Amino acid sequence: MDIDRSSPVPLYHQVYHAILDAVREGRFTVGEPIPSEAELCDLFGVSRITVRQALSDLVRDHHLIRQRPRGRLLARATPIEQRLLRLSSFLIADALAQGHAPRFELERITRVEHDALAPALLRPREGSFVRIDRLLVDRQEPLAKMVSFVPERRCPGLIDRLPAQGAQGSLQRLIEDCYGHKFVDATQWLSARGASQIEAGALTIPAQAPVIVIQRLTRTADREPIEYFECQFRADRYEFVMNVAEEA
Repeated sequence: MDIDRSSPVPLYHQVYHAILDAVREGRFTVGEPIPSEAELCDLFGVSRITVRQALSDLVRDHHLIRQRPRGRLLARATPIEQRLLRLSSFLIADALAQGHAPRFELERITRVEHDALAPALLRPREGSFVRIDRLLVDRQEPLAKMVSFVPERRCPGLIDRLPAQGAQGSLQRLIEDCYGHKFVDATQWLSARGASQIEAGALTIPAQAPVIVIQRLTRTADREPIEYFECQFRADRYEFVMNVAEEA
């Protein structure tokens, strides 16, 4: 693990990211103690003050935890780098690529006529829609709480088909495979707020802990809405990434 002493980046910050990379790449095992301060000093060739600053910041940012007041520091799972511009397998693909094991747990699926969370653009002119409440978990750790709405007239029988075919995977894939509705584009909104009591209980975080909220309205090739979802992500488990470029 090399440290660039010619870089303008402070040494403690380089050590911070080197330790984070070691956890992300599996060189430091999640749930196991990381090397001691003395071992890290030897590993990076830096002073104990530098190592302590890096470790303090890693604890502050919830990348390391100390189970006992004077116990060894344990590596936590690193935040998932979630690409905001992904349309397909939005909540699954990036996490899988980074060594996680995400899956959905179905909390409930119901047929509703009206729901305050569903936007007016999704509400069919006639009939009802299916509300799907799910929890995204990674090895028993809750990551996000999600509610989706799908017009029932576009996906008849979904309320029975989803539980029968397994709700752990992609809802998009099920709709495309079973109903032939290809997801082509979406409008997305991102915001941040404190978790409600219900959200905090589901995500095992304190009430009013920060969550990132993404709302997305997805359309098919005929420009008709096919799904609306709202998802609350634990802010300590996600980093959102988006590539940008100069406008033409």
